[in-house]
Amino acid sequence: IKDDVEGIKEELLTEVFKLGRGKYANPMKMFSEHGFGMKAAMLTLGDIFKFKTKYDTEELGSELVENNISENYSDQTPLLKFERFSDNEWKGTEIVMNNLNTALTPYDARSVKILATKLGSTYARFIDSGVLEIRLVMNNLDSDKEVYNSIVHSHHRIYAHGTKRDKNNAPVREPDLPAVTFKGRDGTRWEVVFESGYKPSDEDAVKMGLPEWPEGSPFSPIGKNIGFDVVKNGRTILRNVMSENFKFSGRGNYIQGEIHI
Repeated sequence: IKDDVEGIKEELLTEVFKLGRGKYANPMKMFSEHGFGMKAAMLTLGDIFKFKTKYDTEELGSELVENNISENYSDQTPLLKFERFSDNEWKGTEIVMNNLNTALTPYDARSVKILATKLGSTYARFIDSGVLEIRLVMNNLDSDKEVYNSIVHSHHRIYAHGTKRDKNNAPVREPDLPAVTFKGRDGTRWEVVFESGYKPSDEDAVKMGLPEWPEGSPFSPIGKNIGFDVVKNGRTILRNVMSENFKFSGRGNYIQGEIHI
C-alpha cells in the first residue's frame, strides 16, 4: 500500500503505532475513539513486513526494521526500531504486508465489485475531479487468471424531494442541497457544514427511472444506512452518525446527509 502525499513526521511515528488509548477518554466520542484505525487494519490483515515513510519537508525518512507490534500491547507504546534513510526521490508512505489473512481479503469478483462501490463513494470528489484514479485487479491464485480488472467509478447519493411529486407520482429529484454552515461562538474556532435531505425508496427509485442500487452501496434505503456521513478534506471518514436518532422512524430510513468538518 503506497501513497505519494506528505508522509509522516519522525516525531509522530511512535504515536502512529500506539495501539489503543488505554484510559484516555476522547471528549468528542466520535473520532479516534479507540486509537486503532490504521494499526488495527494492518494487524488484522497480516504481518507488518515493511513500513517506510518520509515527510516532505524532512531530509531523512524512516523505515521500521524491527517491532513487537501485537494486540497484547494494546494500551502500551510498542517497541519500535526505525532506521533513517536518505532518498531525495522518495515521497509518501509505503506499507508492505506479509502472510495475509485471506479470510479478510476479497475472494471473488463480486467481493471486489462491492469494494469498488464503497471506494467510489468514499473518494467520489477526488475521482470526479480527476486527481485520483483507483484500479482494482484480482487474480485467481489457483488458475493464475485475472478475474477482475476495472477502474473504480465515483458513486453518489441521490436526493429526492420530501413532498413534491411529478405526473408519474415519483418524487422530484433534487440537486445537491444548499448547505447550512454552523460556526463556534464566544471565541471558539470551529465550523461545520451540514447538508440533509431524503433518499428515494426502492419503489420511488423505479418511478424516477433510476438504476438499481449497486450491491454494497452506502446510500441505498436500508436500515444500516441510516444517519449522516462525516466528510473531511473531501473524503468520507465516518458513516451513520446520529443513526440512533432515526432508526425508530419509518421515514427515518430515508433521511440522509453529510457533515463537513
